[in-house]
Amino acid sequence: MQFYTAFYLLGVLIALGNNAPPHSTTAILYVVIAAIAAMHRVTRLPALVLVGFGWGSLHVSAALDDRLAAELEGQVQVLGGIVDAFVISRDDLLSLQLGHVSRRGAGGIALPHRIGLAWYKAPAIPPLGAWCELHVRLKRPHGLANPGGSDAEPTAFIRAIGATGHVIGHPGNLCADIAPRSSIVGLRRWISERIDAAIPMPETAAVIKALAVSDRSGFNASQWEVMIATGTGHLVAISGLHISLVAGWTFLLVRYAAGGLFAHRQSYTALRWAWLSALAAALVYAALAGFGVPARRAAIVIAVAALAALGGRRVLSSDSLCYALIAVVTVDPLTPLSGSFCLSFCAAAVLVWLGTGRRAPKNALALGGRSHLALAIGIAPFAALFFGRLSLTAPLVNLIAVPWSAVFVVPLTLTGVVCATMSDACASIAWNMAGRLWEALWHFLEFVARASPPSYVAGLVDAADAVLLLIGLCIFALPRGIPGRMLSGLLLCALLLPRQRPLHDGEFRLNVFDVGQGLAVLVETRSHAALYDTGPRFWGRATDAGSEVVVPALKALRIGRLDALIISHADADHASGAGAVLNRIPTTRVLVAERAADGPDFATGLCRAPDTWAWDGVEFRLLHPAPQDAGSRNDRSCVLAIAGRDGRALLPGDVESSGEALLRARYGGELAADIVIVPHHGSRTSSSAAFVTTVAPRYAIVSAGYRNRYRFPHAEVVARYRDVGAEVLNTAEQGALTVEVSAEGIHVEGYRLSGWGFWKRGGE
Repeated sequence: MQFYTAFYLLGVLIALGNNAPPHSTTAILYVVIAAIAAMHRVTRLPALVLVGFGWGSLHVSAALDDRLAAELEGQVQVLGGIVDAFVISRDDLLSLQLGHVSRRGAGGIALPHRIGLAWYKAPAIPPLGAWCELHVRLKRPHGLANPGGSDAEPTAFIRAIGATGHVIGHPGNLCADIAPRSSIVGLRRWISERIDAAIPMPETAAVIKALAVSDRSGFNASQWEVMIATGTGHLVAISGLHISLVAGWTFLLVRYAAGGLFAHRQSYTALRWAWLSALAAALVYAALAGFGVPARRAAIVIAVAALAALGGRRVLSSDSLCYALIAVVTVDPLTPLSGSFCLSFCAAAVLVWLGTGRRAPKNALALGGRSHLALAIGIAPFAALFFGRLSLTAPLVNLIAVPWSAVFVVPLTLTGVVCATMSDACASIAWNMAGRLWEALWHFLEFVARASPPSYVAGLVDAADAVLLLIGLCIFALPRGIPGRMLSGLLLCALLLPRQRPLHDGEFRLNVFDVGQGLAVLVETRSHAALYDTGPRFWGRATDAGSEVVVPALKALRIGRLDALIISHADADHASGAGAVLNRIPTTRVLVAERAADGPDFATGLCRAPDTWAWDGVEFRLLHPAPQDAGSRNDRSCVLAIAGRDGRALLPGDVESSGEALLRARYGGELAADIVIVPHHGSRTSSSAAFVTTVAPRYAIVSAGYRNRYRFPHAEVVARYRDVGAEVLNTAEQGALTVEVSAEGIHVEGYRLSGWGFWKRGGE
């Protein structure tokens, strides 16, 4: 069974990694031909690969077809849909998800069935289940593409979101509450409102709502920081842990109750009722969670386990795990794109491995401790790969937090849900008890988060590293009598190898990170590294590019220390991530253009021309601003020139035309460069014709957000650079850009197009 599962899953993974997926008709043909071939024993295994490939490709094709049509991007649409997820409100910005979208775009082109929207300064928060008719500007789902960072595009496909956009202010925008309380949507909203009314502390109510109906709209940034630092974010996400817990508690209660009722009959009757009740409880809880991807996956696994038990087969076995894996991937072939998918089945595989043969300790406490340790080690590479974080304190913290939540908090929360249908007072008591117990645990989590050093490592591994780490752990887990276990150490040591080609004296490398509408550039020489700007704050997400992009990328590129951090100016799109970088990456020197009242307060020096230094045969020169220079904040940006043995680069920040004129008057032809970071993201106020002619770059790199509201880079700016023979590259299109200047010439590589996956280049 394991071989059949592996070959089928391999076919699905090939389909997901295919940059040019076949048409749905071709995919159906693959499935039919392979199904026929699978009937013969000789061709069964390769046919299963083709079945998986065809089935996966069919769903990939359907997902791509449900994306927003390219010709509708940027156009204003009037559409209607139902709010099918709890609305998150932060910074006067609402994040809402519309399902069952009913309108068609220009030319009668169908809109995606589900759309994610941002609504700035909305008149009111639409409730779950409300019907909204809105004026919106849409674009295709687009994520940031960086080494060590997460990609939002696969997540959008998993959640069947075919477009994103923002609501445009218009008097015709309206939302009407149409969800009856008798529906699942109405019930979820009603329970959330009852919890808010019962628990006076908003932070505690947010947790209980998340555990009851998967309403995580009430969490604030500080709560997420503590849970990330301690590796306990999974405690408030209804997933396999919670649904398995509910199924387990239900199984035990019904098993012993039915055992008493049917004492005169065989125990199979009690077991049958227990498994059926456990499955029913899992389905109900998954429904309360809105049948999100993790909840849906967990419900399928419980259903497979129940069928195995009712059929007289062993539940905790490799065959049952394979059946569950096949069922989950068949129902939703896109789910392997989710990091939680790998974490869930890796954890299940560890438990199966521990629970078979002689590996299972007889003592329950020893079994629990060994299981916890094995799970912590087994899922570590996947946690680092898919989530960019590996909490160093998580194993110890979860050893306390998981049992506490499983035994006390979750059962009391769900008891309150049941009581709410009969008595508000009874429900309030249960929810407040759950809240008090959570607060006791929360004090412990806060203490650990404060007392421990930075407890996670961002961007630790990539896909190749994860494979090496997983193979190493599997070899180490072999029985002691089998030779070769020490090979695991060699594989783990391979993780310390450099990620990029080592540079020689006189060579340098620019990594222009994809931070959206902002700027962050890593400059590397043979033995030094400097960071120029740190990216923007991500509005509505209570985070910034420093923590989400720059730090993971630095870790992924094996940059453990910065010799300099230069903040070109204090605008939010350039300086917001500086705090996160300084907190997590040791930095020798920090320079800013000015100590602005509304800017960062961490500066240890001012960026002033004509400051120069040299690293490994590469000269760095600050061209601007001089002490006497005046002008706007943009025009006082730090301008950095880099001169290597084989090429030059210019990083001008957000200087505008007046600042450019000052630079030309002061330096003239010395501004010439092979690579230029286009000033002010391609705004019309910068990149004047005279400046572009003077610099005359071979490569002009724009750091801008995908279809940003400023329309950067403007077409006339792009035309000016192309007129002087420059190749214009945009992080919004190519992702993070790596530019290496060496004796072999200038080599440019875009991270987005170098990766695998149908969402990268497929379906265009």
